[in-house]
Amino acid sequence: MHKFIVILAFICGIIHLPQVANAFSPQFLVTGSAGSGSCTGNTCNVSPLSFRGGLSAFYLYKNAAFGISGTFGEYYPQNGSMGTVSASVEGRYYLNLSKKLQLHGDIGAGYSKLKIHDDQIDADWSTTGTFVAIGLGIAYLFTPQFSVGLDVKYHLNFWNEKDTDFNEWYSTLGVAWRF
Repeated sequence: MHKFIVILAFICGIIHLPQVANAFSPQFLVTGSAGSGSCTGNTCNVSPLSFRGGLSAFYLYKNAAFGISGTFGEYYPQNGSMGTVSASVEGRYYLNLSKKLQLHGDIGAGYSKLKIHDDQIDADWSTTGTFVAIGLGIAYLFTPQFSVGLDVKYHLNFWNEKDTDFNEWYSTLGVAWRF
């Protein structure tokens, strides 16, 4: 009889283990976003709003998240085009405003490439550099796994070309999936 109770307890423990582990284990968050933005600096001579897009993957644990992001931006000055591609490592802190609403703050650092095409002289030019990113966002959780959010970010860039002054700010609307 004693062996039967031990075996039954072992089977119940194995069946219940995923639920217990899930209550304490971290989750992953994948986001996709699109929006618009602009830039500041002497290299920035563009229309007020331009296209921005990105993908991110975060490792979530309680109210903190750590992850990687990749973004791209297309800017349309009067005489050509400008584009940025960047990759960053980010940290995020969540503040639950309610069961369905979350506020988050982001900080990160990364690497970026700026490419410019000038139609007047038919020339291409590019530079690379590092940046620091700060941002705020709000998300509405439709389910515990699916949410829609609005983010605002600012990239303070440090370009390898000393005379390049180009910083970016943007807002995006995104969807996120937790698993």
